[in-house]
Amino acid sequence: MIASYQLSRAAAKSLAEIVVHSDARFGATQTAAYVAGLEDSFNLIVRYPHIGTAAFEIKAGLRRYRYQSHYIFYTEQGDTLLIEDLIHARRTPHRDIFTP
Repeated sequence: MIASYQLSRAAAKSLAEIVVHSDARFGATQTAAYVAGLEDSFNLIVRYPHIGTAAFEIKAGLRRYRYQSHYIFYTEQGDTLLIEDLIHARRTPHRDIFTP
């Protein structure tokens, strides 16, 4: 059973970029609401880790879950859900994005 989630470095960087972009484009209130929605999605995925669509063609064990304009890519790491990255829905994810 998954107990919590953790952001990878890539996901933390993407989240920071989302905040900067959203704040400049939509304002602080909308940005806060969007980030809260992402965090709610992270917690939903912790409770139901198979809710996301398999993206095994990109990386073994990788799943994706869409929240508004972004896909949340994640893997299960024991009892932790690792948020691998947050990628805008217009971008096409490639294997090289998820390799160290």
